[in-house]
Amino acid sequence: MNEIWLIGEVGSDITLENTIEKVSNSDKNTPLTVNIHSQGGSVFEGLAIYNYFKSLDQEVNTHSSGLVASIASVIFLAGKNRTINSTDNFLIHLPSNISVGNAEDLEKTAKELRSIESKLVDIYVNETNITKEDVIDLMTKDEFLDIEFLKDKGFVNEIIKFQAVAILDNNYNKNMSEQLTEEGAENLLTKFFNKYFPKEKAPDNKVVQDANGVNVDFKNVSTDNDPLVGDDAIIDGKKAQGDVTMPNGEIWKFENGILTEKVEVKVDSELEKAVASLELQNTLVATLEAEKLELTNKLEAKDVQFKAIETDFTELKNQVTSSFEIDGKTKQPKKEVGNKESRTNFKSKVN
Repeated sequence: MNEIWLIGEVGSDITLENTIEKVSNSDKNTPLTVNIHSQGGSVFEGLAIYNYFKSLDQEVNTHSSGLVASIASVIFLAGKNRTINSTDNFLIHLPSNISVGNAEDLEKTAKELRSIESKLVDIYVNETNITKEDVIDLMTKDEFLDIEFLKDKGFVNEIIKFQAVAILDNNYNKNMSEQLTEEGAENLLTKFFNKYFPKEKAPDNKVVQDANGVNVDFKNVSTDNDPLVGDDAIIDGKKAQGDVTMPNGEIWKFENGILTEKVEVKVDSELEKAVASLELQNTLVATLEAEKLELTNKLEAKDVQFKAIETDFTELKNQVTSSFEIDGKTKQPKKEVGNKESRTNFKSKVN
């Protein structure tokens, strides 16, 4: 059978680039069957793959091989004939995004989501028998759809049901189930589930997220190592290009899918100047406060000293009597006026 498999997340495991490569290696002269087992992923990558399949001259048929959800359902609808296993799950929902910023940023994101939603609704309506109102209702509910409902509404053309079939062995004229051992039955079941429900291989390459939650996939870097300058990377299925801001603020620069530089976060020079100026002002204020306190203490000490001097001087002034007139002459004691005896006594006292 001429077929390819699209397994995993759209945008990382399933990209337009590797889808084109798979188709180019297929037989262009026979119809191509695209087996899909995907939980969805990047809307833009999924729409690109849908448009690519629709543009091919080669007939493209799609088959659900376990899970077809989100944008993977749009890729599935690119098939001319669409089949699904009765045990599969199928889901459509409204597009979503993680956005940060102010009100204007969030309003812009909401407008973009409405635009994407409109495009998806148009595809569902054009590729199925469902109305616009009904498909919006289903996308809003975000629930797995019933398999019979999918066929009734034209999402799929055929439901493949599995059932046990007894095979007659002409050589032994016995039913094969009677000859099948327990080990043989387990091997058959293992082959069956590996074919229709392949296990997704855990990625062994390094995948980091930028500040906006976008995956940066380094295919050639192991999960135990950190990406280095020179490593190649993919974002949304395309070669990384331009500047990518990491959660720690570091800027990673990419050119044609190659990490060319890691730019560390540097504080704005104006901010550094402002901080330095503020620190200097704080230092000056602290110094002035200390000098003010020192001067206050000195003034208080001088004031105490001055009051002590003033007190001592007043006491000294009260104790001392000046013996000089204003004209500088020494005061002479006045002669006493009295009787002779008194004068004699006075003289005797002098002698």
